[in-house]
Amino acid sequence: MKKIVEVILVFLSLFFVYQTKAQEESPVQWSFEISEEPNVMGMYEITFTANIAEKWHMYSQHLPSPDDGPLPTVFSFNYQDAFDIVGNVAEQTKPHAVFDDVFEVNVNYFDGKAVFKQLVTLNDKDNGATVEGTVSYMVCNDNTCLPPVDVPFALTIKP
Repeated sequence: MKKIVEVILVFLSLFFVYQTKAQEESPVQWSFEISEEPNVMGMYEITFTANIAEKWHMYSQHLPSPDDGPLPTVFSFNYQDAFDIVGNVAEQTKPHAVFDDVFEVNVNYFDGKAVFKQLVTLNDKDNGATVEGTVSYMVCNDNTCLPPVDVPFALTIKP
């Protein structure tokens, strides 16, 4: 009996180690870029790109039922006097709009790749600034959803 309990404990510990390792490897890889030069209106453009692993999907910022279902993707900025955020983060990739049988609500999600854009301005044109923040997102596949993940970013604007 003692042997059986030991075998079960070893099996359970290996299972939990495997599960923890699997969750560390996110199915979404983010890249962040900022334009080197301002546009004609003096604004810099930040591009957020999410490369989403096959069979996974990430939810849009805009969900039809925001109080029910999965958590939306959220961009947060650490505001500073050196720059201003212009408008909201825009989704360049069109999300899929479907009814989700698991959450029992309509959802908007991305698969494969999602691109987002944000405009910023420098308040002092002679000095640069570092735009810092976090993108929070949730991913699911046909079998499971992972807990929300926060990914920090920091991009430097050089005048």
